[in-house]
Amino acid sequence: MAESAIRKFEAQGSRRSEAPTPERLLKAGGAARVERIIDTTVVMDGSRTAEVEIEAVRVRVDDDPFARLCNGKIIDRRPARNLALCNAGLRYRQAWQSATAGNIRGARFAEHVDGGKGAGLFGTESAAGALQAFRKMRAAVRPRALAVLDAIVLREADLVDAGRQFTGYKAEIQARTCALTLLSIALESVAEAIGIIEPEPAPEPPALPIAAE
Repeated sequence: MAESAIRKFEAQGSRRSEAPTPERLLKAGGAARVERIIDTTVVMDGSRTAEVEIEAVRVRVDDDPFARLCNGKIIDRRPARNLALCNAGLRYRQAWQSATAGNIRGARFAEHVDGGKGAGLFGTESAAGALQAFRKMRAAVRPRALAVLDAIVLREADLVDAGRQFTGYKAEIQARTCALTLLSIALESVAEAIGIIEPEPAPEPPALPIAAE
């Protein structure tokens, strides 16, 4: 039984059949990282027991379109701003995933994003909290920008596809540029709603001309 547990743990760490190819690692760039997993298990041999340390290595690759935009600092050229907006997008995705995982019956939560009217019933407090956080973030974003945000962050569409679907542009450059603009607007709204960034102050109105005496 102990040997079986060890083999299972090691398989979860390496999973050779699911390991990323060199091509995928090159494409992922900075989104690829190596994780070292260490755990202990108790091995029994008759009346004797001993703790055995197990070590495995796993390569994780975050190479979905949103991750590539973040790692390439494409969302915003300012590094700190880019990081803040990307963190907002990840919080948005995590809230959606947590609420989806907590759905015990009723309409699928994904349908809430795709235009469904019901979000189902949620079985845990954490899932209910995630749903509230998700709705708060969605409420802060304008509808047109929200559609692009959902497409790229939740459905892993690329900029060009999202642009063509939601902006009306068919040419690649225009579709990509417009989608990136709407995505940035949406992420700024989410980041402000959850307190990652402060709203930028409105520009001061121009000075009024002095009336002639």
